[in-house]
Amino acid sequence: MPKTREQLERDCNALIKYLLTELETLAGEDPIVASSPYTFEEHRRGVVRRVWTLFKEALAHEPGGGVQRS
Repeated sequence: MPKTREQLERDCNALIKYLLTELETLAGEDPIVASSPYTFEEHRRGVVRRVWTLFKEALAHEPGGGVQRS
């Protein structure tokens, strides 16, 4: 069953916080470690999975949930 608009908004906010936390983690690393392409591969896959999951859930959301289109 598709999520409600409120659930999607909460998930979107949580995802944004998660992305910012991952960026802060990367920024706090030693530049040599952070520049390695495999250092954050597991984190990157998790981020991509969460973004695509939210995207698919948003597509499944029924249009017209209070948003007026011109």
